[in-house]
Amino acid sequence: MTRKVSECQAETLQFMPIEKVEEECIMEKDYCSSTTLLRRGKRLEDNNNITKEDILYINYRQLLKYEEAPAYLQHNPFIRDGYRKLLPTKLCWESIFWWTNETMNIWTHIFGFFLLLFLTINDLVIINIHATLTDKTVAAILFSCFLVCMALSALYHTFSCRSESDYNTFLMYDLFGIALSLLAIYTSGVYYAFWCHHMFFPRVIGMYVISGTAFAIYAFKIPERWFPGKVDYIGHSHQWWHILVLGALYYWHNSAMIYVQYRMNHGCANTMRIF
Repeated sequence: MTRKVSECQAETLQFMPIEKVEEECIMEKDYCSSTTLLRRGKRLEDNNNITKEDILYINYRQLLKYEEAPAYLQHNPFIRDGYRKLLPTKLCWESIFWWTNETMNIWTHIFGFFLLLFLTINDLVIINIHATLTDKTVAAILFSCFLVCMALSALYHTFSCRSESDYNTFLMYDLFGIALSLLAIYTSGVYYAFWCHHMFFPRVIGMYVISGTAFAIYAFKIPERWFPGKVDYIGHSHQWWHILVLGALYYWHNSAMIYVQYRMNHGCANTMRIF
């Protein structure tokens, strides 16, 4: 059964608990002449019908303060606003396009995935022309681990609000992706940087400095520790963590290409292989 509400009333639905919304939808008293309510890309014109499903959707779209968020999401008291409610799977996907305190976390690594995918395709084509099978295998494993890291991270932040059980599951996947990318960085670094020459050692140290800085920002919750409530939507520690992780992977990608080019141009007097 549908109930008719005015646009003025509809615009206030998102600020009411759902029980109150249902009461307010019983009768319609006033009308607004020219305003509309935007919902799921559709335009609900004046005097249109709103169903209970619409009301429930509007209720889902309400963002929560820190104290109102599910307890398992209250792990950073310096992020004061922008938390999603517990959402069904479909709305978890849709929330990628909402403006919440997870939006930048999701999109930095969606962008990172496609950036690294482009670089992977481009670089493997170049490597395929010149490099040995071993070089191509090492590079392919490295880039694949980077892509897995970006994808699992984006999924974790997308589905963290589905349930506590799902949160823990996707967090495990996220940490696995991070560990996998670090392992790939380490092994490729050993393969290329320390096989013949130690002049590449500073680049390895540089990558770990970037990664260490990212971890310190994440662990000590900087800068929201200094500016509580001021960087809830953009600029908080987890977003900087994402940006620096992407920066470290991009930096190491460039380093790996330098190592590959050096190997192709200079080779190595020592023919013993690590693998």
